[in-house]
Amino acid sequence: MKKKLYLHIGFHKTGTSSLQEFFHNNRKELLKNGVCYIKSFDSRFPANVDLSWAINSNPPPWASFKEGSPSEIISFYNEQLKSNVCDKVIISSEDFCLYDRQPETIKNLKHYLSDYDVKVVAYIRDPLEFVISLYCHAVRAGAVKCDLKTHISGHYKFFAADYHSRLALWLKIFGKENMIIKKYSPKEFVNGSLVDDFFNAIDTKIDIPNAVYSKSNIGTHVWLLKPYINISNSDIDEARKNDLLSSLTKLGKDLPKVDKARYLLDEQDILIFNKAYAEMKNKMLQEYGVEL
Repeated sequence: MKKKLYLHIGFHKTGTSSLQEFFHNNRKELLKNGVCYIKSFDSRFPANVDLSWAINSNPPPWASFKEGSPSEIISFYNEQLKSNVCDKVIISSEDFCLYDRQPETIKNLKHYLSDYDVKVVAYIRDPLEFVISLYCHAVRAGAVKCDLKTHISGHYKFFAADYHSRLALWLKIFGKENMIIKKYSPKEFVNGSLVDDFFNAIDTKIDIPNAVYSKSNIGTHVWLLKPYINISNSDIDEARKNDLLSSLTKLGKDLPKVDKARYLLDEQDILIFNKAYAEMKNKMLQEYGVEL
């Protein structure tokens, strides 16, 4: 009987970095629980993003092979997969979800992992929550310097949260019986924990008394978006600008949670946005039983 391999493909803005940090920081303890989280070739990454780039026939612009060539990376992973003694293996990178329009790449990945019984795991998020989270993170990273409405109308690609379309090739190639699709909703997580929810989804019990947790990729608090953008667009000294932005980021951690959608958009904007994804949401409910 083949050992199980859980291929966590994302999606983006669904706590992937936090999960990967947990897997990475608790790797030894996971092994004691019969779970192997495969190491990345490039030690800078807690995720297996280098493997997702190496197998990708059309890697994203940010892909880096400075530490090793695609063939070296693939060989490194192959050695771990062949020597693994655990019954369950996890490979995780949100950049795997970028294969959504590359059937041959998904087929190559399936063949590469053919010694295992592979289950594709993906978390999906309400599209409006997704675009707001993406926007807040992009503002903090300095990639977006406009308000949300302008960003959606001029830059946002609606395909990004069309999960039914983005999962179609994975479904076709791996089969529905090998798809584990979960909703990213902190209020609905098992024990209120994304980590517990993930392991529950893959039917795995772990016991790590002193587990190390972390929270990554925090975006800008919505109350601070305007000042953050104004400072980013200003012509003040770069060092002073960075100090101010850092202070805003720290301040945001102490601010209360608010209804981000209604703070950033009016009711009509929200209705129009949600209507655009209504058909997709219905398909996800019918196909996977996931209600967004």
